[in-house]
Amino acid sequence: MKCPSCCRTNANSNGCKAWSNTPPKDDVLGCATYTWKSPLAQRVDYPKSKLRPVVRAFMIEGPQDIKIVAANECFWALPKTSLVSLARHWGIDIEQGSDLCSVAFSMVKAILGKTDEDTLKIVSKRMAYHTKQSAFFQEMRELDEAISLFDSCDRQLVEKEQQRVEGGVQEGNTFKSSYKKKAEGVRASADKEKEGTASAKNKSGKVASKAGVSSELRVPDSFTITHAEAKRLLPEGASVWRGLQRNTWHAHLHPFPRCSAQWSKMGGETPALSRVLRIVWQQHLDMRGLSASDCPVKGLFEG
Repeated sequence: MKCPSCCRTNANSNGCKAWSNTPPKDDVLGCATYTWKSPLAQRVDYPKSKLRPVVRAFMIEGPQDIKIVAANECFWALPKTSLVSLARHWGIDIEQGSDLCSVAFSMVKAILGKTDEDTLKIVSKRMAYHTKQSAFFQEMRELDEAISLFDSCDRQLVEKEQQRVEGGVQEGNTFKSSYKKKAEGVRASADKEKEGTASAKNKSGKVASKAGVSSELRVPDSFTITHAEAKRLLPEGASVWRGLQRNTWHAHLHPFPRCSAQWSKMGGETPALSRVLRIVWQQHLDMRGLSASDCPVKGLFEG
């Protein structure tokens, strides 16, 4: 059986509805994961194709046991109650009183059999979802002035949605706090195991600078910043590019959404670059349970 929601994993805000109800114990649900591709992407990937230009879903992998797919995505946005029910169904021991982060961590590790560090990377995908939730909540808050113009029925619907999203933001903040504690514990254990070896992390727990890059990094204060200069300031796994059409800086750190800043709105190219760098560095630090003081780019979080 193919899960109809899994092809929308990146955009899905409610998790995988195809199996939100606990499946029968004797039944193994198969799931094939998909990704959406635009006509332009298809033209690049399949230049000889004669299919008409429409958006299509392409299978990435599968079919495989749906709990493997779900664990690799940290169960999307399924709430704690659903995860506990699934853990009980699959025979996974969950410590009583565990928070959402601990439950997700235990389930991902039990299903995939990965190390604590690799499990933590998967669990961090939850924070990307909560980041999107926070952005949506900010948009919902901006509707406050317009609510007075709605009729009674529409006003109640909007206010109810605002309350739901605000609850999700609070849940995200709680998850982030729990994740940071979990990451600190995992990092401390990893450092202890690697102590005395050439690959050991420094004892301060600072973010290690990339090879060949000085730890004394600063955002250049110049009229024109090259792409090479901007790239040196990125955390591992992030990308940055300039938008020439609207004079913007863009940055992206998977699995978080892309971010951008326009020069004219930020007061120049340097402030725009600083803004997107702060966003991706904050995401990078959150995923590792670190704080702003661990960022090697000097002055990025000041002011």
